[in-house]
Amino acid sequence: MMEMGIRKYGFTRGLTCLIFVFILCGCASTKGIADKSGELSSEDRRKFDYFYLEAERLKAIGENDAAFDLMSRAADLDTTSAAARFFLAPYYLRMGFYEQARKDLRYAAEKYPDNYWYNVVYANFSQQSNRHDEAIRIWTRLLEQNPDKPEINSALAEAYTAKGDMKQAVACYDRMESSMGMMEPITIEKLKLYEYMGDKEAMVAEAEKLQRTFPRNTDYMRLLGDIYLEAGNDSAALSIYNKALDLEPENGYIYLSRAGYYEKRGDTIAYNNEIRNALMNRRIDVDTKLSIFSTYIVGLMKKKQELNRVDSYLPRCWNSTLRKNLFIVCSVCICRAVKIFPVPRNSMRLLPIWLLPIRKTGCN
Repeated sequence: MMEMGIRKYGFTRGLTCLIFVFILCGCASTKGIADKSGELSSEDRRKFDYFYLEAERLKAIGENDAAFDLMSRAADLDTTSAAARFFLAPYYLRMGFYEQARKDLRYAAEKYPDNYWYNVVYANFSQQSNRHDEAIRIWTRLLEQNPDKPEINSALAEAYTAKGDMKQAVACYDRMESSMGMMEPITIEKLKLYEYMGDKEAMVAEAEKLQRTFPRNTDYMRLLGDIYLEAGNDSAALSIYNKALDLEPENGYIYLSRAGYYEKRGDTIAYNNEIRNALMNRRIDVDTKLSIFSTYIVGLMKKKQELNRVDSYLPRCWNSTLRKNLFIVCSVCICRAVKIFPVPRNSMRLLPIWLLPIRKTGCN
């Protein structure tokens, strides 16, 4: 049930929108010459300044070859310049010199640990390169310097998750929740982690907390019901489904979740009635009906049941356009399912008449 429970809610999928996505060749401009720490003569300093500024200008107009050439000359003049090395890193990456790019980004971040952009780019680079410990180290440093930035906590949580340290990842999301308040994306990420850890009690507690915070949100009620069902608290699941339907009888996915309750109890009649109730509800939109129907068909294939009963779930009120869409959805679902699940030999011949093309030709 949790496969349906967490992944089919229409919720924001995680916190991707909060995490930095940096393109190394274009992000984090150094805003001029960032450091002049090298011991250069006045003449070499003037050359360095010219090469550096001209490289920035050429990069801005897309002259990347010339920009790389000039910044390389600047870096040769002042080998201690973090700004020049940071500038060159994405070019080395493009050319396949991964290790050189990594060294240059690390050099800039370590030389200027308070430079937000140097460290964010290096942390992201490390994370994308599966250097999880290094990414965690830099994200942690950034978080200490910028405790008010939830996106850093989110990135740190992802680094811990990638490393496999789920408890630390949850702790990151807890800190975000403390500073930002109860939020759907944070809760969903925590539920995914608890599910991975197999901690059903924590999942129930988290879903209950979300539902208490937003007591009239039927999606959260359905989520809580699905988690109750997964945790074995079937009576609580049915109760919350019923409350959700009282608030929003047009929500077809609640019918589908309640059908899962009856399916778990082995009540085939009630299960089929719930599917029919969802499909016959005039206030449920077409896309939702098609989704429910396709889920039902795949379920029949998994259980190796005959498909002739599909015909009884085709409400007369559906118009010709919906019937056409339904045929397409059913055809795709059945053909995919046939390739995955063992199907009784005579099942395809028992398809309803409106799926005659599949009966005749199969899925070839």
